[in-house]
Amino acid sequence: MVCTHRTNRWPSCASCVAPANPTRRRRLLRLAAAERAGHLCEWPYCDQPHVQMAHLNHRGMGGSPAADRLNNVALLCFRHH
Repeated sequence: MVCTHRTNRWPSCASCVAPANPTRRRRLLRLAAAERAGHLCEWPYCDQPHVQMAHLNHRGMGGSPAADRLNNVALLCFRHH
């Protein structure tokens, strides 16, 4: 599937290509996840504002090389991460 956007809208668009620079890719992914979560912990009934981005299926634990996707990350507070 090829994206028809004029600008790259990764990670919001699944068919857009991720940036090659890993630092930029992580920063964009964190911004999109923060927007989705309202900048709060995504653990049920937790509303802590200080969050860390966590991969649900990390590459080192058998995750795929496409681990940097919005549906594979969650923002969690220190306690839940």
